[in-house]
Amino acid sequence: MSPAGEFWRPRRLLLSLSEESDSGPMLTRMAGLAHSLEAEVTGVLVEEAALYDLAALAFSTELGAVTGRPRHLETAELAARARRQEAAVRRALAGLGEQLGRPVPLEVLRGHPLDPLRRAGREDLVFSAGALALLQDRTEATAMLECLRHTAGFLLSPLRGGAAPGPLVASFSSQAIADSLLPSLKRLAGAAGMDVQITAGGFDSLLAGVHLAERARASLLVADLPGGAGPEHVRALRLALRRLTCPLLLVSSDTEG
Repeated sequence: MSPAGEFWRPRRLLLSLSEESDSGPMLTRMAGLAHSLEAEVTGVLVEEAALYDLAALAFSTELGAVTGRPRHLETAELAARARRQEAAVRRALAGLGEQLGRPVPLEVLRGHPLDPLRRAGREDLVFSAGALALLQDRTEATAMLECLRHTAGFLLSPLRGGAAPGPLVASFSSQAIADSLLPSLKRLAGAAGMDVQITAGGFDSLLAGVHLAERARASLLVADLPGGAGPEHVRALRLALRRLTCPLLLVSSDTEG
């Protein structure tokens, strides 16, 4: 979040991709966000270092995606697969750049899926393709939520889709947070309109927003998650993503520094 008294306006959309992610739907969503927020877009493709470390071991194996049978994990094969994915992502980002009228840079790094999130700043709105996988592990999910406190927010895809286009729904735990986000959210809502509610705070804010988004067949749910990253925060977020059929823009209620 922006410091108290300032409006929320991300300056950069940071698209964090993994080698397994399908960038198509995400890039379509990024184009709309970048246009509405007048923000730059940067892509980061993460090659998971753990896979390369595993491939270096003589006994390492992976399950074939089609056959389901174990096979030896080869470092050269991983590298070739990574180059193919990088080429595909670069082509997709070039197409996005044509839509936006400006190039979209791509950084390739070998590390952990959380690395781009750890490097993100308060003016970055992060779309992490691997976020749903990270939520399945409590340690990883806790680390991800800790990263949220230092960014403008996370955009998360639901586990299921198919909702008809509807209004933007926003659910906040305080009027101060709502006031900070409303100018930018009006731009995001466009002609579809916006439905805002203020709740008592805590997890009620997020889950009440989910209920409202379900009823309105929302195109986007925006909610704040109170400071902290305990198991209860992770459970609330998992529940929200299981029920939602629209993306969730999650912003931090931490307004310090």
